[in-house]
Amino acid sequence: MSAPACPLHDSIGGEILTWAESRGRDLARAGKQSMPKALAMLGHDTVCLATALESDAQRISLLEHHGFRRTDGFNVLYSRSLKDSISLPKLDPSLRLRHVTDADLEERIDLHRDAWSVWGSGPSSRTVENYRSLRNAPIYDPELDVVLEDTGDIFLAYCIGWLDLANGFGHFEPVGCRPNFTRRGYARVVTLEGMRRMRKRGMHTALVATASVNERARVLYPSCGFVEVERAYHYVKGVAL
Repeated sequence: MSAPACPLHDSIGGEILTWAESRGRDLARAGKQSMPKALAMLGHDTVCLATALESDAQRISLLEHHGFRRTDGFNVLYSRSLKDSISLPKLDPSLRLRHVTDADLEERIDLHRDAWSVWGSGPSSRTVENYRSLRNAPIYDPELDVVLEDTGDIFLAYCIGWLDLANGFGHFEPVGCRPNFTRRGYARVVTLEGMRRMRKRGMHTALVATASVNERARVLYPSCGFVEVERAYHYVKGVAL
């Protein structure tokens, strides 16, 4: 939001916040802005929200200067070294890990929409068309789009890994599991497999983040060897219509 060399209350950061507030106000007036379920669970009553790392005094000062206040909600940032080999738990013979192919788009989207149905304010907007566009992105690696499949060709859990080749980091976004199949270790299996594939591509560290209210994810990632390295707190500001 503000460059490291800029003063705490830089004009560019202020312009960005002013535009965002105006845009949020316009959308609210038009009835086009709804409150995502995850934000409602955090107790937020506004969609004018920004985040700042606990360690980022510059951004915090900028937000507070423009009337934003810190809430109890935050995102948890996790990191895990990939230097050591990563072993997978033994899978039931009825399950198999693999990556998504062009023949799987409908099932892959069905899995995504099911997994995220518990967090959105309505059905996920993800479609086969925009997923196909994502698969055509230059940085997309199909072998890092990992799924766990049963004998009925139903996808149960998935993750997508993204690589920062220049710096050796792999990042997960998103990770999901069908609600009817949670608490079985399926999300853990795909995450571990994703890290194994990142390691084979030369990455030294894996990163992932989740919201503070996502209690299952906050159990999942430490179980995969991730450790919390930072928190990004939510800052909100009421938007007068």
